[in-house]
Amino acid sequence: MNGEPKYQTIARVLRQEIASGSLPPGAALPTETALAGDHQVARMTARQALELLESEGLIEGERPRRVVLREPLLVSLTRAAESLSPGESPTRGADAFLAEARAAGREPEQEILVIIAQASPEVAGRLTLPAGSPVIARQNVRSAGGTRHNMITYWFPDDIARGTPLAEPGSIKEGSLAWLEAKFGTLAHRPVEISTRMPTPEEATVLGIPQGVPVAVVSRTTTMQGGLPVVTSVSLWPGDRAVLRIEI
Repeated sequence: MNGEPKYQTIARVLRQEIASGSLPPGAALPTETALAGDHQVARMTARQALELLESEGLIEGERPRRVVLREPLLVSLTRAAESLSPGESPTRGADAFLAEARAAGREPEQEILVIIAQASPEVAGRLTLPAGSPVIARQNVRSAGGTRHNMITYWFPDDIARGTPLAEPGSIKEGSLAWLEAKFGTLAHRPVEISTRMPTPEEATVLGIPQGVPVAVVSRTTTMQGGLPVVTSVSLWPGDRAVLRIEI
């Protein structure tokens, strides 16, 4: 391309080869010396191209650098009794990520952040609250095999969560929805909504999402039997590491 720095041209060519499968996951990339010779540039320029691809999460390691090997994890968006992690309770309103990651030999971990905020118009609408109402969120970044995999944020009305384990950063062993069900009785789960978009810069940084990879956005709302919403959640699933399953 006219005016494009040489290292970006090399990176673009390699990026296209990765996307097309010419350089499949796990494949070794040419060395800096080989790239420099092929493109008639200095070795430092070739190194810049490789460092750019590494910053985008497409390649990793040194001598040789390799295309990142990602094995998508199959995750059920409904948690059946046979898909439970130790201590979890079955609820169709929760996913089975923890159990299925463990079954795949990729030990799961969670990082939980509690957020006290005012409801955005979208969250307020889902919880049938006035916009700006106080809400408490549990933002859960989940890892599989030591690598961040997905993120789910639960939004609760302030009067539901305040003063309860929902407002604490510790893990709730049985799961947030199971805890709510034990407190309020059988819950009703509205249909799951799934959309796709590109991640925000913050989401890409938190989850290490490579450039050009979209995310699936899974939204759901849970109510008491009378119809009063008690939680709404949004989960983000990068397209390079998850296959989502819904049982019908």
